[in-house]
Amino acid sequence: MRNTTIIASIFTLFATCATAQTVDFSVIQSSGTASFSETFPSCTTTTSSGSTVITNPTPGSNCNIQPSVQTIKVYSLALCPTKPTAPTTSAAAGLTNANCSTIYSNSTGASVNIVLDTVTTLTGGTFTKPPNGTYYYFYLELDPTVSNQASVKFSSTMADSNGVTSGVYCWSINATTYTYSLNTQGSMPQATTCSSSPPSSSAVGSNANVYNSLMDLSSAGGPGFNNAFINLPTTVGPQTLDAFLVGSTGVLAASENVNSISNVKKLIGIMKLPTAGVSVTSSTQAVIFGYNNKKGAQVSTQSGASPSRLTKFGAGPFDVSITIQ
Repeated sequence: MRNTTIIASIFTLFATCATAQTVDFSVIQSSGTASFSETFPSCTTTTSSGSTVITNPTPGSNCNIQPSVQTIKVYSLALCPTKPTAPTTSAAAGLTNANCSTIYSNSTGASVNIVLDTVTTLTGGTFTKPPNGTYYYFYLELDPTVSNQASVKFSSTMADSNGVTSGVYCWSINATTYTYSLNTQGSMPQATTCSSSPPSSSAVGSNANVYNSLMDLSSAGGPGFNNAFINLPTTVGPQTLDAFLVGSTGVLAASENVNSISNVKKLIGIMKLPTAGVSVTSSTQAVIFGYNNKKGAQVSTQSGASPSRLTKFGAGPFDVSITIQ
């Protein structure tokens, strides 16, 4: 079974399935030339006594797993026959010029918990059936905070963000981390706990990962704030996605400081759909927004300490698909 949570709008919608697009908004290489598997490696795992065990990542490296729960907030979804122009420092994305049709809008945002093989409906907001036609681009507006809950077992002892606790079991605790965060080892926000025993369900909290930059700059000496990435690779290349951080008026957000967010209000994506696009007709009954977060949590580690430290369960790549019924 495909590891997909479906977020469905209930108004009359579509009848062809668009292949899922996958992209990460934080640790992508700025050149956009690396393959998806190179940029977002899955964690290496084994099975022991019926349980999945992660082979300890190389200290300082990252790998991706599926979180137990991932929470996103959706503001707007739209289908476009042509590609909207990108936002600039003086203008918002060109949805009107591209004749985009908004299929979901919620000014305060709809929070959705993404759980494996669970169907969730967007609540509140306004659903609108788009005019008949073929659409080749998908536009989405999300909140810049993506939260992950995860609990994992490693092949050997790991430690938490600051080396306070250790063990083969590690899990997320309630904490806020930032993609633009020039923290040094020993002074990280404590976002994880480790132990020789598995946690109770009540002990597992959420890592709230804040996109105050589109590049993960969690070590000193990073290149600085980044509010736009173009032609990001996807799992169904050569299709691509462009990602932007925008302010309250929809223009590109001004620079942020480390470990803080003030100018960034939304994260937007402009996604090229597979070649045939998706078609709306008079018999269309539903538009389904599918969200696959099989690699949605990034297991992020530090180097230079023994045992190796699990910094956080960061925001990893996810699949988005549009299905017309």
